[in-house]
Amino acid sequence: MRKETAMRDNRWSIIIVTVLVLLTPIIKATGADLTPLADCSAKVFNEINRTKSWSGKPPEGCPAKVTVSKTVNGAQVTAWFTDVDGAEWVMTALTVLMGYRELADATALVKGNKEILLRVQKLGDCLDSIVKRNDPAECRYKSSKEYFSGDKMGVERHWEIWLDDDRRKSVINYIIGDTEQIPYPPVDLGPAESLPPGTDLHLLIR
Repeated sequence: MRKETAMRDNRWSIIIVTVLVLLTPIIKATGADLTPLADCSAKVFNEINRTKSWSGKPPEGCPAKVTVSKTVNGAQVTAWFTDVDGAEWVMTALTVLMGYRELADATALVKGNKEILLRVQKLGDCLDSIVKRNDPAECRYKSSKEYFSGDKMGVERHWEIWLDDDRRKSVINYIIGDTEQIPYPPVDLGPAESLPPGTDLHLLIR
């Protein structure tokens, strides 16, 4: 009788552990992963400063995909990469804004790129804190869970993270999902003329 009870308890333990594994999302991104995205964004801004346009291609040495949007106040760059593990994937996206005056002035651009890197480092600390302790630290964030049917069958969990201040807009979008169609990276910094990668964007530097 004791042996049967022990075997039954072991089976329940296996079931519980299995359920916990299935319910636990694969957390791959860390704050350090954001630095390459910041570097890619800086290279795009440098290209716009140098050529007064965007080639529509990720800069040389950039491991991420990139898109550029045109806003009233400046150029908005989103850089992202996606890790795929079987049916599951994790997308990490960084969206930052650079003003037209900064894009037109090389000195101001260098300063702006340094500021972006510092802000991204803080955002990275917040991402680590959310992943480890569910605590946004000095940032703010909102999260959601979406269920899809049809061609995009599956579930997506979204985290949008930003610094709680009134300075340069910088946003991290962190998405975990198992949908067959991986979403286009979200851009949520206000009204913008968003263009898909591969489209030349000629900015009027003013």
